[in-house]
Amino acid sequence: MTYSFNSGFADDIRGMMEWRGVLGYTKSCYMQQMRDFDCYCREKFPEVRILTL
Repeated sequence: MTYSFNSGFADDIRGMMEWRGVLGYTKSCYMQQMRDFDCYCREKFPEVRILTL
């Protein structure tokens, strides 16, 4: 199953996943956390594209 990232961080998440794949990590290691993060950001902070303190 493929998940489509939709938050303001979608491009960054996809880039991170691609980079980790090159390093040899499997998507199953972190896919659930990235999905949760993406959903949280999309629902709570839809306009945000940069992490801040």
